Amino acid sequence: MSKSRWTIPLGAVLVHLGIGSVYAWSTLNRPIVAALPPQPWWGSPPYTTFTAALVLLGLSAATMGPWVERRGARVAAKTSARFFASGLTLGGLGLLWQQPLLLFLGLGILCGIGCGIGYIAPVSTLVKWFPERRGMATGFAIMGFGGGAFLGGYANAFLIEQMGVARALLGAALEAGAVMGQHAGDNRAARSEVPALAIEFGFSELGHKITKGL
Repeated sequence: MSKSRWTIPLGAVLVHLGIGSVYAWSTLNRPIVAALPPQPWWGSPPYTTFTAALVLLGLSAATMGPWVERRGARVAAKTSARFFASGLTLGGLGLLWQQPLLLFLGLGILCGIGCGIGYIAPVSTLVKWFPERRGMATGFAIMGFGGGAFLGGYANAFLIEQMGVARALLGAALEAGAVMGQHAGDNRAARSEVPALAIEFGFSELGHKITKGL
């Protein structure tokens, strides 16, 4: 295999830094409670939404593996980004309109599915690039997921302070949509799934460097 494969784990880490922010959603709890009408304790939007997101993350990761294998990492990356961006948009609108159901459907359902699909794509691809170091390859990807939780907490706090929780979610959704649209044409330059995966999530410079090294 080419020596350039050793630059590929960085792309997987960066991908998981984005979707790993789901574990930093505890920073959204109090702002969401303050932005919505009072709810019974058993239906409090932040907690039911976060629980649903984690359940669907696990279920989609467990059930979508064969689909990711058939369609490839590029399609999985697009699908994950679309689910995640749509969920953030719907959640932000739910907060603006004070509709807890929209918040639940967005952050809980759509974002949860997007996280699950985006979680398995880098792991599956890295294992293929490092068949003799499967544990190391998986560890790189999981490291990025944990890093996303760490960085996401600080990012959420900053954005909420600057523009409020609803607009912070909408801003994150617009950014995800812009990145996906900007780099959609870069798929032709990719010679394997992993460089394309990095490109789809906005890391075009890294993706092109990897592609040139193949």
